[in-house]
Amino acid sequence: MQNLRALVVATDTVARASLISLVSAVPMVTAASAAPTEVVEQWHSHRPDVVVWDAGGGGEAPRVPHLVVLTDDPTEAAAAWGAGASAVLPRGADLTTALPAVASGLTVVDPTLVARTEMVPPESDVALTPRERDVLELLAEGRSNDEVALALGIRTTTVRFHVRALLAKLDAENRTAAVVRAVRLGLLTL
Repeated sequence: MQNLRALVVATDTVARASLISLVSAVPMVTAASAAPTEVVEQWHSHRPDVVVWDAGGGGEAPRVPHLVVLTDDPTEAAAAWGAGASAVLPRGADLTTALPAVASGLTVVDPTLVARTEMVPPESDVALTPRERDVLELLAEGRSNDEVALALGIRTTTVRFHVRALLAKLDAENRTAAVVRAVRLGLLTL
């Protein structure tokens, strides 16, 4: 895995310094910081893989890709989620898995901050069978077809059938893309 570049954004300089320490403690992550008024300029100059925004200082979430919003306020969390944040987590959350996940295009959310009804986009018309959901959950864990078959007590050929169906329904080229699309559609929570 290569180093990830993170841009830390917070209104308060003390909060920004604290967040830089938290983000820099994540293995293989290098961090720069910016005030909210400098986000666009810093984003263009640093080209971060992920932006970590401390919503505690108020203001509107920056409109940048791969945005991780840290807040303890469910109202702020819902607003950030609705504005397209890739992750909504409580302040002080462990970012060790969240940052690489968001940089890879996954969505990370703390269910205590964002209600499940807010997580599912209303335009999602993909319908999965219960068995396809079971297979999808195991694919998200990185399991092979043989491991999925063993866990579900079905044949490997049946797993391959379900994987093909998932790829078609989710319009995905591969298993990873299927999991990413399912998360974005709210069909799967990681």
